[in-house]
Amino acid sequence: MKRIYLDYNATTPLNPEVLESMLPWLRESFGNPSSAHASGRCAAAAVDRSRVQVAELIDANADEIIFTSGATEANNTIIAHADGKIVAGGGEHSSVYEPALATGAVFLPLTRNGQLLQDALKKALEQHSPALVSLILANNETGVITNLDGVAKIVHDAGALLHLDAVQAVGKIPVNVQELNADFLSLSAHKIYGPKGVGALFVRRGIKLTPLIRGGGQEGNRRSGTHNVPAIVGMGVACTIARRKIDQYKEHCSALLEHLENQILKKIPDVTINGANEPRVSNTLNVSFTGLDAGLIATRLDMAGIEVSVGSACSSGRNSSSRVLEAMGLSRHESLGAIRFSLGWDNDAAMIDETVSKLAEIVETLRHADQAANVIKF
Repeated sequence: MKRIYLDYNATTPLNPEVLESMLPWLRESFGNPSSAHASGRCAAAAVDRSRVQVAELIDANADEIIFTSGATEANNTIIAHADGKIVAGGGEHSSVYEPALATGAVFLPLTRNGQLLQDALKKALEQHSPALVSLILANNETGVITNLDGVAKIVHDAGALLHLDAVQAVGKIPVNVQELNADFLSLSAHKIYGPKGVGALFVRRGIKLTPLIRGGGQEGNRRSGTHNVPAIVGMGVACTIARRKIDQYKEHCSALLEHLENQILKKIPDVTINGANEPRVSNTLNVSFTGLDAGLIATRLDMAGIEVSVGSACSSGRNSSSRVLEAMGLSRHESLGAIRFSLGWDNDAAMIDETVSKLAEIVETLRHADQAANVIKF
């Protein structure tokens, strides 16, 4: 059975060009970038080249890029670095939410459509005088793009630093750290057709970062540990491709996502598009199916060869409802019925049509079964 993959926000396949760039560093070029000999210098040059490529994607300077094991480490680094109170958005990824929660952070409410309430941010800044504000740029579950107009000024005027989790934004929308005026920004390679196990953290010049991992002095004493050269090289190439193809990617995914949304609304009754009235990234659709358990829908789709998510991949398989959707004001009942579809380069219209056809059958079957069960109970 040929499977249909609609979970690109969880991870993406490795781009063949990225793979080819990594192979020499997995085979003959195995030097440690911290070594002073020729093999080490060659590897160090490759890391530096990748640093430039990552920086170019977000309009940063190369020396502002720190390589990490992924966005989770990057996010945890910034939360640990904060010297004081933290204010975070209500829809943050768990890699921000959980460490921030442990510090006693203040979490902001969201609108029904998943948007940041700037008045709530201003109030939190006035009441708590935080050292750090951490916000997600594009939500991993709903795709909603956070309205950051004026936010950096509000944050900086209050004496705080601004961190943006841009993992689901880079490669999908233009991300420019100069225009955003962010102090920190996190990104991950495997969300943009690069390898797993590598990410990057932007730290604005002039900010002295407290390292999360010590012992070795790599990355200018900001993140110790032997560089994963093949993965870093792959990330650099993935960033270059993402930068080059961002308009094509948006055009490709937007058309398919619009078709998917329209067909679901046309063929399946009692559904809600979460985040419908806000700008969203071009590949992400979050739908609540009234009265149904999203886990059952996802399982039956999987049996039919269609792979989707019931939320963030980092929390899939959970029995609880989505924290993000509940922050938007959805009831637990509504949240438990939510499916996330996230599209990518390998999807086409035929896949969308097959998905909606199977989905409509599954939803109808589950609703009939539920009605029958209620009759029997009565």
